[in-house]
Amino acid sequence: MKILTSRQEAKRNMYDVVILKCDANLPIIATNAALLAAFEEFKAVIDNITAAAPLSAVVTTGITTDKQVSKADLSQITATIAGQIYAYAAKTGNNELKDSVDFSASQLKKIKDGEIAVRCQTIHDLGVSKKDVLADYGVTLAKLAALQAAIDSYTQSAPKPRSAITDRATVKANIRNYFAQADALLTEQMDKLVETLTEDQPDFVQTYKNARIIVDPKTKKKENGTGTEGGGNTPA
Repeated sequence: MKILTSRQEAKRNMYDVVILKCDANLPIIATNAALLAAFEEFKAVIDNITAAAPLSAVVTTGITTDKQVSKADLSQITATIAGQIYAYAAKTGNNELKDSVDFSASQLKKIKDGEIAVRCQTIHDLGVSKKDVLADYGVTLAKLAALQAAIDSYTQSAPKPRSAITDRATVKANIRNYFAQADALLTEQMDKLVETLTEDQPDFVQTYKNARIIVDPKTKKKENGTGTEGGGNTPA
């Protein structure tokens, strides 16, 4: 699963090169206390991106599959007991009870996620209330307990896919904020402070400017990350 957008990946590559070149020239960076402080803060923000990026790749497919399996199991267990109760209702002429439990496994699986547990719980409770007369029809306490366990399991698994998506959205928002912080540190502090070294350290200044070039991952087009030629401040 893709963690960063193409734009974020391009910027992240640029960030890494900037850190590499600045670390290699740390004695020069250290001659300017403000530049050194901005660089250290910049590296801390990049560390935040490194830590957060894997969290945005939370895979919901497995969670969704688990929920589907849980729903299928619940539907089958419920349908079996519903059929046994239905047979009892037919024998005794209890049409109201027949209507209450007239569900096949396929019909139960089609019920909305927020409603199926309620329907299955109703069938379970009907089985419990008539457990004595249903014994001859194969409804046992063990089967009713298994149905309750299936209901509880589904109720716990149902919200997980949505929860995972929500969590991932929060992490992605945090990552966007980290990129914004990194860009601000570069364009508003480091770029300007590096320029003050032009007279004494022209080679390093040029190395830094080369490092600040962003390469578009699709077109391979180079973009000046300092923002002096436009585009460099485009949000990630």
